[in-house]
Amino acid sequence: MLNILWIENDDSVRSAYPAEAELYGLQLFPFECWDDAKKALDNDYDKWDAIILDAKCKKHSDSADNAAQFLVETTNGLTRLYTQHNRHINWYVLSGGSEEEINDLIPDDRKKWDSDWPKKYYSKNTDRIALYQRIRKHTEHSRSSATQIRTILYRNVFNAITESNLDENVSNLMVELLLPLHFGNISDTDFNYRFKNVRQIIEYIFKSMVEQGILPDALYSNRSGKQEINLSWSSLFLSGKPIPNSGLSTTKIIFPKVLSDNVKNMIFVTGAYLHIENKDEKSQRIHEYLQMTGTSYLIRSYALQLCDFILWYNSYLKDNPDRKTNQTYWKLDKTKSIDGNSGISSTNCVPSSKTLHKKNRSLIVFNTKFSDLPTYIQSFLKLLKTLYKRTD
Repeated sequence: MLNILWIENDDSVRSAYPAEAELYGLQLFPFECWDDAKKALDNDYDKWDAIILDAKCKKHSDSADNAAQFLVETTNGLTRLYTQHNRHINWYVLSGGSEEEINDLIPDDRKKWDSDWPKKYYSKNTDRIALYQRIRKHTEHSRSSATQIRTILYRNVFNAITESNLDENVSNLMVELLLPLHFGNISDTDFNYRFKNVRQIIEYIFKSMVEQGILPDALYSNRSGKQEINLSWSSLFLSGKPIPNSGLSTTKIIFPKVLSDNVKNMIFVTGAYLHIENKDEKSQRIHEYLQMTGTSYLIRSYALQLCDFILWYNSYLKDNPDRKTNQTYWKLDKTKSIDGNSGISSTNCVPSSKTLHKKNRSLIVFNTKFSDLPTYIQSFLKLLKTLYKRTD
């Protein structure tokens, strides 16, 4: 089913045409004015396959019908959106008015995709079926690359995103990662900037796991006033490995070994890549590697690994749909958790350099995340913090 953005303010028409269009594989989404339609385009531009405009419609919800103003404003606005999103969407005028009223108001741009139609517009009285058929034909001929990604090349992956009720941003982030695998026009350097997408997708999946009871919400921590889920510790937990001094324990290994290794590696590499400003050794190694290879093959492999991750997660949810049952596989002992509460805080485990030098004490300050430190160093720092509190 093709998604058609349709600007039409006649209630009787809005209720009658959608069922008719569905017979030709078109799903009409009606909007009363250009302002509302533009918001829909801005929010999810890649969703739309074509646009139908009523000639006599409104620019604003409180405007009067004005073909001259509406068609000029709308077609100019669409041109700006095409440039902004680097993708053209075919538009068509469907009108009940006479040719004399609207013919001169319709730009000749339409000839680029609809030149073999004898008129500039389609009549509501006689041309509706022809319009539906031609939209289908044109779209199939020049289907957007994003639509191909969603509905043809990776249909099972995007179906899994929907079925598992993942955040809608996951779909958009995956499109951005998968597009360069099949449609060029992006440099390796620019593609590598999308390592952030990889990390965000993993974060969305882990957050969904908390909602489903698979992961405990104790894996959230407060960082800079924001509640963020600890990706490294979530990966450890799903792999059945202990999280030191967290009070968390699990009786079930959830990740298959291959998936465990893949996710762990993606978290490590993307974390190091995105924290180059820290100039730590890990970040430098990742950037040196990418500069040495001069390719984007690493992130390309991650795009496909994420497809497997999403498909696995959807399958796991189908086999384990009950939140309360999922929660029985783990427990939290608050008396053993860091800071004695139900939230794991990595930031509070390492004293600040200002605090450490308060009484002329000194300590090597590691410019890296606490969760990425070796276990023995983590234990030492926690012990040091406890001793320091007792002597302060």
